[in-house]
Amino acid sequence: MYMPQIIEKVGRNKKAFDIVSKLYEQSAIMMFEEIDSSTSFKTITQLLYLDSIETDEPVKLYINSPGGKVTSGLAIIDTINVMSRKVDTVGIGECSSMAAVILLMGTGNRRALKNTRVMLHSVSSGFFGNYHDHVVDFKETEFLQNSLMKMISQKLNLPIEEVTEMTKRDAFFSAEECVKIGILDSII
Repeated sequence: MYMPQIIEKVGRNKKAFDIVSKLYEQSAIMMFEEIDSSTSFKTITQLLYLDSIETDEPVKLYINSPGGKVTSGLAIIDTINVMSRKVDTVGIGECSSMAAVILLMGTGNRRALKNTRVMLHSVSSGFFGNYHDHVVDFKETEFLQNSLMKMISQKLNLPIEEVTEMTKRDAFFSAEECVKIGILDSII
């Protein structure tokens, strides 16, 4: 992937910096990929480092992702929840599945650009193996489903049954609809 660079004058010299590093200096983190253990690692390490910097300024987590692995997303959410700094989440483009849950779970302002699409749905999985493996996998999927529905229902202040019904199938929302139901605080 091409990474844009900026040139800054440092003393009498000029130095090139990638733009993501410069944004990071301003407490901005970019999560623009499928959520997996690698994405989780990168995001969590950045969050933890920025949390070690003493300031009242919130961290800004910009999200454009199709979603991904539930447990990797939960690790990011758990990290956000234990941080002393607030984390503003900003949706850009697409926030689907686990990315939508991370967007919702920001501890500061939750915002999105006006054409952002947000999609929530039930936990999905793919079972492999024999009957007994399926039973074990189903129990884990059911646990994750119930955990996510509870988190979403608490954050939206809606009954868990309503959230479960709303997410039985892919539920797509515009930024305006997200503000109305409480996924977002505002549109940028």
